[in-house]
Amino acid sequence: MLGMNRDDRYSRPPAIAPAVYQGGSQQALYPVEPGSGTWIGVNQAGLGFAILNLSVSQGDKLHSRGAIIPRLAGGSGLEAVAAELSGLNLAGTLPFRLIAVSTREQGIRECIWNGEGVEFSIRPWKLSHWFSSGRGDALAERWRRPVCQSADAAPEAGSIEWLRKLHQSHAPERGAFSICVHDDKAGTLSYTEVQCGPERVSVGYWPGYPCGSSGMAMAELPRL
Repeated sequence: MLGMNRDDRYSRPPAIAPAVYQGGSQQALYPVEPGSGTWIGVNQAGLGFAILNLSVSQGDKLHSRGAIIPRLAGGSGLEAVAAELSGLNLAGTLPFRLIAVSTREQGIRECIWNGEGVEFSIRPWKLSHWFSSGRGDALAERWRRPVCQSADAAPEAGSIEWLRKLHQSHAPERGAFSICVHDDKAGTLSYTEVQCGPERVSVGYWPGYPCGSSGMAMAELPRL
């Protein structure tokens, strides 16, 4: 199960709700950014992805980070994802952190492109959180990590209701560094969640602020 808020400028056009796309030998589900690409998705093998911007020194943007997940969506496991990502020409792609989660392998792989090379880390199979912000990833971590640690201690931690509530959070105060972002020129434009069951995978998409959104678009596929 993955949940992710998409934070961007208010002037950014809305994304397209999740739909089915062909990813190599299998199908995948993801919403699509204006133009093309995505920030979160899952395929029929139960392999989920989320990509975050990295606030590090950046060069010229020639290629969108949104193209990464569709390129990886045909993989069936974490090793295949690492091999595919290692083989991509990422020159001209701004830095990012990619999280790949395999329910079949019960594994999490963190992949960081820093503008010069890709670094891979194996993460423990447990509840985890990652943060990014145009105002600085370290600042976002400092504000949001304690909120998530407090939420992790709740009896309902790990439930879908808990996940949605966390992404609606304004703690410790509503603003640029709350999980549901409300800033002057940018904020949370949508909330997306991925679920992988034994028979089906699904992606739910809520446009607008998670704290006020009521309508959900859902797409699902059978597991392979």
